[in-house]
Order: sequence, then C-alpha cells, then structure tokens
Amino acid sequence: MDQEPAALIAQRIKRCFREIELENMAGIPILNTALSVETVGLQAFADEWLCILITPWFMNVMLLPATQSAAEATSALPGTKQTVSFPAGQFEMICGFDARIGHYRMCSLFSPVLEFADQESAVAAAQAALAEVLTENAQTDQQDDIDMIMIWDGERPQQNVTKHDSAQQQEKPPHKIETEPQHTIAARPPAPLNRRGLLFGSKQQEKAR
Repeated sequence: MDQEPAALIAQRIKRCFREIELENMAGIPILNTALSVETVGLQAFADEWLCILITPWFMNVMLLPATQSAAEATSALPGTKQTVSFPAGQFEMICGFDARIGHYRMCSLFSPVLEFADQESAVAAAQAALAEVLTENAQTDQQDDIDMIMIWDGERPQQNVTKHDSAQQQEKPPHKIETEPQHTIAARPPAPLNRRGLLFGSKQQEKAR
C-alpha cells in the first residue's frame, strides 16, 4: 500500500486513543484531565511512523508501520516484546494492535502522567524525549552518571586517578584507619540525572494497549 500522509496518520492515532479514553478510561483515577490525546513530532522512521503519543494516562514512544511490508515484518501478538534500534541505542518496544490503526509498537516513558500540570509541559517533555531518541550515541553520557555516583560515594572516578595519586595511595601507612564514616547508597543524595536519564532512566516497560 502507498504511504499515507503524516497528517492523516496523526488524525487516525488521535481518533483511536480518544475513543479509547471515552469508551474504556472514563472515571479512572489515574487519568490526568489536564492532558489530551496528541501525537508529537510524527515523522517517517525507516518504513514506520515515529512519534511520541501523549494521552491522559500515558506518554509513549510509538512506532506505526508505514507500508504493508513493514506491517508484515513488525506485526506480532499484543504484548510481544521487540528490540528496536534508534540512533540513541536499542529500546524494548511492546507490540499492540487496535482495529482502528492496526499493529503498532510502544515504549513507555511516563505512566501515569500525573506529574504534568498542563498539555504544554507534556508536549515539551515529549519533544525532549523524541530529540533524545533521535540523538546519535545519546547513551555515551552513561559514564558521566557513573562518575557522579562515585563522587556521591566519596570515591574518585577511575579515569581521573593519576600515577601520582596511585603512588600516594600505595605509600599510605597500612596501619592508618579511616575515621570518616562510610557513605551508603541509602544515605547518598540522588545523583543528578542528565536529560535522557530523566526521561528514560526510571521508567518501567509496560504492556501497550
């Protein structure tokens, strides 16, 4: 089949999840009534459509086949997990299906979405998330996060230890006892997160609708 225009795809997705909201989600406590269904940054990605989907109950990375061949290659039973390669790295996607839009795949960012005060802030987060997904080697800053955790633990990142430092450590009298209390993970303040860590680091994968 020919690829549909992006505007029509966005309308189909919005209509589908708006109907799900009205038919299946009415009165559910986890709904954030300040938010509405919206696709953010819908664009072609290989043979699929990529966007961030905002609903009053979740924010997900979404992939939707753009061609029949892509649909045949990626379709699977709902709940099936598949690994997808993005410029930022590999992400685990959950397969879903709805007769109104067909097969799709999602990766959870936020669920529920009660932390967003309004649609504008949710859209801003979605735009930042999409930018991270499409940023080459975004995972390379993982070492920076590891280094920061070491600093919180009172340790020094390994790559910053010089030969002079190593020699000084070796010359320490073996009988010297450190009197400063040791830090524990429980007592450590949370390490500052980079933007990607904020969006992806603590989010659990969920079964997509």
